[in-house]
Amino acid sequence: MWAVGETRVRWGDPSATHRRLLQPKRDDLACHLREEANGYLTALTETGAFHTDRLRLNRAPLVALPRTRQEVARLHRDLAAAREG
Repeated sequence: MWAVGETRVRWGDPSATHRRLLQPKRDDLACHLREEANGYLTALTETGAFHTDRLRLNRAPLVALPRTRQEVARLHRDLAAAREG
């Protein structure tokens, strides 16, 4: 059990379905979250909001990670093209 505000919520409590972490193998994340062009996640449901808040998914390093990976991939492609040409 953990405290959420002033209310105690027990894991698996069906009356508190919006106060649970999403399970990637069980839940359709696209129903609860949307990734914006700037890398931030927007909650579409109360469960999605709880998930992003609890796991702090909009932290700057996590938001920057996909852009960093894209930039590294682009640099690798440019390097490979330069070596060929």
